[in-house]
Amino acid sequence: MKPKIAFLVLFLISSLFLFSEAILWNGHYYEAILVTGGLNFDQANAAATSKGGYLVSITSDAENTFVYNLISNNSLFWKDGDWHGPWLGAFQPTGASEPSGGWQWTSGESFTYSNWNTGEPNNANGSENHVHFHNRTHSRWNDLNGGSVLTGYIVEYNSNPVPEPNSLILLSFVLVGFWYCKRH
Repeated sequence: MKPKIAFLVLFLISSLFLFSEAILWNGHYYEAILVTGGLNFDQANAAATSKGGYLVSITSDAENTFVYNLISNNSLFWKDGDWHGPWLGAFQPTGASEPSGGWQWTSGESFTYSNWNTGEPNNANGSENHVHFHNRTHSRWNDLNGGSVLTGYIVEYNSNPVPEPNSLILLSFVLVGFWYCKRH
C-alpha cells in the first residue's frame, strides 16, 4: 500500500510541473518569461530563439489585449512595480527615419499594427529603438534603449513548444516510480 501512495504523491507533484506554460491563442502559443536580474533586448531575443520561438509579434488589437493580459496582473513583470513591462519583438533598425519609421518584428512579420502610448515612439536621447509594454495600467507600448534591463519578455511559438528538460526529468521520476510500484 505504501508504494502506491508514494507513487500517487510523486505523480501528483510531478504533474504540476509537466504542463507547458505556453498558452494557445489564435493558432500560436505564447509564454511570458520572468528573468531574475533582468535582461536587455538582445538577450531576450536570443533567449526566445533558443526556446524555439521569437519575441512576440503583435499584429492586432485582440492579440495585444491577449498578450498584455498574460502579464498585467503580475507585478514582477513590471520594473518598479508598474512601469517598464516586458520586451516585445519590435525594433527599429539603424538608419530608420526617427522616431516612427522602419519598425520591424524580429519574426519578419509586417509591422502593420501598433499600440503606442501617447507621445511614443519618441526616440528619447536618440537611442530608443526597441519596444516593451509601457505601464501596468494600460496595454500601450513605449520605445526604449535596447540596452535597458527589463524583468522579462514574451515568446511566441508557431507550434506547441517541446517540454523543457526539467519536465522530462520529472517524467522520468514518474516512470521510475511506476516501475518500482509494479515490482513491489
